[in-house]
Amino acid sequence: MIEDAKRLLDYIEENIGIRKVPDLPDIYHSLPVCILDDIYSLQSHYETMALPAVKRYAKHYLNNDIYTKDYTIDQFINDIDRDGKEYVMNEVLKNRQVLSGRRKIEVCYDIAKVLQRLNIQTMDDFRAFKDKQYLDYSIRSVKGVGNAAIDYLFMMVGDDNRVKPDIHIHHCIKDALGYDVSDEMCQILFREASALIIKEKPYATPRYLDGLVWAHYSKFEQ
Repeated sequence: MIEDAKRLLDYIEENIGIRKVPDLPDIYHSLPVCILDDIYSLQSHYETMALPAVKRYAKHYLNNDIYTKDYTIDQFINDIDRDGKEYVMNEVLKNRQVLSGRRKIEVCYDIAKVLQRLNIQTMDDFRAFKDKQYLDYSIRSVKGVGNAAIDYLFMMVGDDNRVKPDIHIHHCIKDALGYDVSDEMCQILFREASALIIKEKPYATPRYLDGLVWAHYSKFEQ
């Protein structure tokens, strides 16, 4: 496994470059925005489908401030309850995509309800929740939520030791090793690759490597 991690690290260094750069994706500050970005990015072209939907939501409900710090889970749920999922989906997000046969807005709403029951309102609450295993289990109970959704949400909220095992991560691993691996193995390989270089480059966490890979491979999306 260490040998595969070394091959992955060598590939990233040689083909992408591991350097501290200022232009990786911006960091959200509101938990509901993280949820929207997470779910709408799944099985979707990010720049043309997912991000525009999140920006439309911010324009309608958040005074066009996608990086607001002042929007809680309760506010998100109240806005959707007041206006209705159909309206939010069709008139605000303008996105009718589905996951596991469910509309993405329903998946987002159900994740928010799970967090509300756990008294989690903000990103700080999420990070402070002590039983991360139970938190993972609870969110994963929502139909439509799988490994990629869980890992990306935890990443956005601040877990530096996770990657989002999406198409770009799998593409990178296949290019580096000559074959693909499971979502779980993606996490292991990136953690081990990070461990090989973290003393030399302290910023090169799994999350940071994920950002480099995403920025590189997303350029080739159709």
